[in-house]
Amino acid sequence: MERKWKIICCALFFTLILLTCSLQYVVWKKSHLTCSAVIYHAEHYGSDEFTYLSVNKISKAPDSVINMINGRAYSNEKMHILNRTVTFSYSQVKGSPGKFLLKVTDVRKSGADNVHDEEINKYMSFISTEVERTMSLTRLPSGDILFTSALGPFFVCDVDGDH
Repeated sequence: MERKWKIICCALFFTLILLTCSLQYVVWKKSHLTCSAVIYHAEHYGSDEFTYLSVNKISKAPDSVINMINGRAYSNEKMHILNRTVTFSYSQVKGSPGKFLLKVTDVRKSGADNVHDEEINKYMSFISTEVERTMSLTRLPSGDILFTSALGPFFVCDVDGDH
């Protein structure tokens, strides 16, 4: 009889562990997001021209968003390498589902990034630590997410694992 109780207790213990792990995964999955987007953006100020093409990898955790930007930037026909990791803090705008207030908390250059900070501040102000902005997120029927903001850029983010 004692052996039977040990088996039942072990089975209940492992079932409880399995349920706890499953619940933690579901909660983690709801609060985390990883997606990718390709962004092309062009700015013209008089004779100055700045364009960039980048692949962005976006990861969302419960309290921050990390945007890894890798690509090329062209300033007056001169090519530069763009390789930055931008960390945002965010909070949901009260009464506006799908709208978030983002603030850049950290920008790090890495690798061969040689885009001048002055050009980043002038043409890519959305990754400047001085800027707060509102961004709207809309889930599309495909499961991907449309990111829109008055400061730009807007883009569709392909949610990893959904396709």
